[in-house]
Amino acid sequence: MIYWEEMTSKYGFNDGESVPPFVEKYRAAYVMAINKVAEAHESNVRVVAYDRPGCHNWCIIIRISKKDYDKINNSRIITNGEIKLSDYDIAGFVESDGKFDEALEAVKDIDIDSYFDVKIEFDRQGLEEELSQFMPSIDMKEFEECL
Repeated sequence: MIYWEEMTSKYGFNDGESVPPFVEKYRAAYVMAINKVAEAHESNVRVVAYDRPGCHNWCIIIRISKKDYDKINNSRIITNGEIKLSDYDIAGFVESDGKFDEALEAVKDIDIDSYFDVKIEFDRQGLEEELSQFMPSIDMKEFEECL
């Protein structure tokens, strides 16, 4: 889980300055998988996606108790970061238990990130138009293999 450490620290993603695009999709997959495996391991700890307000990293995953997790009972809220801890009378961050640690290691071994297919498209014509203000006859075709 390439973003796990970043998502569990308010200083992650360069203090929130370099959050990658589509990172919420990774976070939702991490949360879903970790909770399923934590349940199978009978852990008393679960995770939720949390959009941290204010400065620093906003894309967070926090650990909460199973008891608090059961109060939410809404998978959309659990995975999309819209949770308001005060709405559910959630105590907040809890320490990991041994069973959660085992579940987390099992999920890391799955390599969730390999199930994402990220596609990048390059608008060569748009860039050529933008650069034409500096060089009217610019042609980016020579860079086609690089892009």
